[in-house]
Amino acid sequence: MKLVEQHSIDRHDPRFAMIDPACFASKNLYNASLYILQQAFFHHDHVPTCAQLAHTLKETPEFRALPAKVAQWVIRQVCADWDNFWKAHAAYQKCPAKFTGRPKLPHYKPKQDGRNLLVYTRQAIGRPAMKKGQICPSQLGLTVQTKQKEVQQVRIVPHSSHYVVEVVYTLNPQSHPAHELNPKWVASLDLGIDMLAAVTSNKTGIIPFLVNGRPLGTRIN
Repeated sequence: MKLVEQHSIDRHDPRFAMIDPACFASKNLYNASLYILQQAFFHHDHVPTCAQLAHTLKETPEFRALPAKVAQWVIRQVCADWDNFWKAHAAYQKCPAKFTGRPKLPHYKPKQDGRNLLVYTRQAIGRPAMKKGQICPSQLGLTVQTKQKEVQQVRIVPHSSHYVVEVVYTLNPQSHPAHELNPKWVASLDLGIDMLAAVTSNKTGIIPFLVNGRPLGTRIN
């Protein structure tokens, strides 16, 4: 299964200054890609596919400001947003009552303050550094420590005051001996407020118990 390990990088972290220009460049490429799609749509021209869009933009400053594989993921993101709009539009046509309003075309990210997601696949992460437990996204110059070995992807997600580096990794679920798994065993959990939970099971040896929710409510108040 896939899990995510998160690292928060705020403005006081020196690595923030390494990430920010790249997310700004990602925003520029996002807007440039969206512009081509919207112009084709408004002029009733052929709307390019994701591959055609990447081919059109590959020699532009917006594309070349990022590693090629990272730039391609930005274009995929734009195309996914475009496709999702049309799926929502089709659903709206069938049943407008399910929506609070007509779906709108994807919008441009703010010219000055806008930042956009960065996605680094395994090929865009330094492999020698990975063996040392370090994440080194291509051309960023920053290092993030990790305990994960089977890293599939690294995402850098912009927020209003910080960035979150998401390390996506795989983990094989631990197998249990067949004799420990019995489809006849059942557990029951009844949730409440003052009595947070009542727990019981039909497995022999399990004693039903209650969880007092009052101490938790006192802390919240």
